[in-house]
Amino acid sequence: MRRKIKIIIAEDHPMLRDSLETLLNSNHNYLVTASVSNGAELVEHVISNPPDFIITDIDMPIMNGIEAIKIIKGSGVNSKIMALTMHASNSICDSIIDAGADLVLSKSKSGIELYDYINELLDK
Repeated sequence: MRRKIKIIIAEDHPMLRDSLETLLNSNHNYLVTASVSNGAELVEHVISNPPDFIITDIDMPIMNGIEAIKIIKGSGVNSKIMALTMHASNSICDSIIDAGADLVLSKSKSGIELYDYINELLDK
């Protein structure tokens, strides 16, 4: 039996966070191990129990996603990181990639596209 990909989700909007968790857990290849509402909680969970994959919003209270990504990457954790955003400007996307995200994904993408991007990043 193949090991499930462990994923942590960070999203401050409960409906979107719950929907992402439901969508990912419905795929037999994935297991959401934590679902948090801000960057500080994300860092805490990732450092204590590193997942294979992180999906994080950028605009969150307490600590935003960019700062969380910098801390996670600086800690030596090798999780793949997908940043979700509504912002399409090149400067914001460049800042997210410079922080250490492996991919910036628009929140306008579909669930099928989300699966495709996760698999693509994990295959790299």
